[in-house]
Amino acid sequence: AVEISPLSYRRNEMHFLKLKNDLEKDASIENVSFSRTVPGEELIISSVRVTDEPLENTQGCNIEIATSDYFNIYGIEIVAGRVFSEHRVADENTILVNESLARKLDKLNFKSIVGKVVTVDYARRPVNFTVIGVVKDYYHASKKREVLPMLFIPLKHSGGVARISIKTSSIREGNLKSAEELIRKVLKENLTEANSGRGLDVGFGVIDVELNYNKQYSGDEQFSKFVNVLSVLAILMAGVGFF
Repeated sequence: AVEISPLSYRRNEMHFLKLKNDLEKDASIENVSFSRTVPGEELIISSVRVTDEPLENTQGCNIEIATSDYFNIYGIEIVAGRVFSEHRVADENTILVNESLARKLDKLNFKSIVGKVVTVDYARRPVNFTVIGVVKDYYHASKKREVLPMLFIPLKHSGGVARISIKTSSIREGNLKSAEELIRKVLKENLTEANSGRGLDVGFGVIDVELNYNKQYSGDEQFSKFVNVLSVLAILMAGVGFF
């Protein structure tokens, strides 16, 4: 793994979109997403409540920040509502919650949380979002813990990209090296362009998420979904003007 300083998605959206489009031109790459973490890593700890309810109804939660393709790549099922879209301006102020959090916020019918406005303690201030969907519970961090209440904020609202997840159709031992070379080339081209051509010292590492999960959770049926997913960790050295 690589320790990184996140790169702002909002400030560099067109460069991230170009990076995604360039990678997806390769026949072996099915999908690309951007996020703060990937499954198996620690999330932001926060709190949330339905906005028109009293403060004592506040619930603890964990936050992931991601683009919409994250759910497809990691096989996260939508059980109510829909996923936010980068192409809808109004969706910048929407979130998804998992079943565990939905049941805490609406004890009578957890699917009824869709459409309600909630207040999230986010970036040290209260921020209102509309719940747009509910995702099926999954173990993000550790199977040894209970499933944590989670919510998902769109990167287009705010936040930094620390992980680029790539779902492929054919990357395995023989093709991994060529895939890494392609990803490295496209990544560096786009990040250099984003920095007005001045050139960047880009750190780069690849994690096989499926292998990571198999080591931690051998025999767990859920993690068979994480097939052919690479998490590309990109780091910009300090002082390049993206923070």
